[in-house]
Amino acid sequence: MNGSTIAKMNGSTIAKMNGSDQWWKRGRVLGMGGYGAVYEARPLPDDPISFNLPPLMAAKSFFSKDSLDREKHVLSIFKDDHPNIIGYYGCSDYNIFLEYASGGDLYAKIKKTWGGLSEKEVIEYVKGILLGLKYIHKLGLVHCDIKPENILLTGDGVPKIADFGLVRRAGVIREIDARRGTPEYMAPEVITHGVYNWWCDIWALGCTVLKMFTGQNVWGGFPSNKDIKNFIAKHDVVPVIPNSLSFEAIDFLQRCLARDFRSRWNAESLLQHPFVLRKSKELNL
Repeated sequence: MNGSTIAKMNGSTIAKMNGSDQWWKRGRVLGMGGYGAVYEARPLPDDPISFNLPPLMAAKSFFSKDSLDREKHVLSIFKDDHPNIIGYYGCSDYNIFLEYASGGDLYAKIKKTWGGLSEKEVIEYVKGILLGLKYIHKLGLVHCDIKPENILLTGDGVPKIADFGLVRRAGVIREIDARRGTPEYMAPEVITHGVYNWWCDIWALGCTVLKMFTGQNVWGGFPSNKDIKNFIAKHDVVPVIPNSLSFEAIDFLQRCLARDFRSRWNAESLLQHPFVLRKSKELNL
């Protein structure tokens, strides 16, 4: 078995490779990031480990073992498989093996539309993302980097939250250099005071929904991430919500993008918002 053993842990198949990476074959590149790269991964059919794993997975390969250990630790906290969180199969050396999302990421889906998704599509994606966030937040965790690039889609269009490398326990980070997230989606309290709690994920969700609707950058054409952060920190502003959206969509976005984090709704409340509960017949579809 090439030094490999299989164990059942927390409802997921965990592959303990003992330093061996000879049981799988690397495929095409699926994505790149500051952590490393994501590849297609296929277990070799003649290795016994293949009986416990799907025929196609995603292998997230890290430059740093510290980065791998951080993400592996978070994924191991999820004791149960959740339909809206990317599945985790195990790790070996510098690789983490994850569920393969054949639909790509939400960012690519938005870019293909040339101007945003329909309200029906947005509602379906929002429901799934909120269910995933509700689960994450109940564990006392904050994702810290909710954005379209980190929402993966199955072939059936089911959204799954991914990329847990920046996750932290809810609380406060005071060091400026320790700020986590992508500036376009960072909440004001994160930028100004380093405050991290579930409400910063809700702000990021609001920015993600806004991008789903418009297909445009949330804050317009700022030349750099530093300019975005300076603008948010120095001005009492929120992203512009188009008045062409439905009343329900506008109200939903306002509940997410409240400048005062104490006014934002949590994931459980947002799941009961009229926007999320709208039916296809109400949208004339």
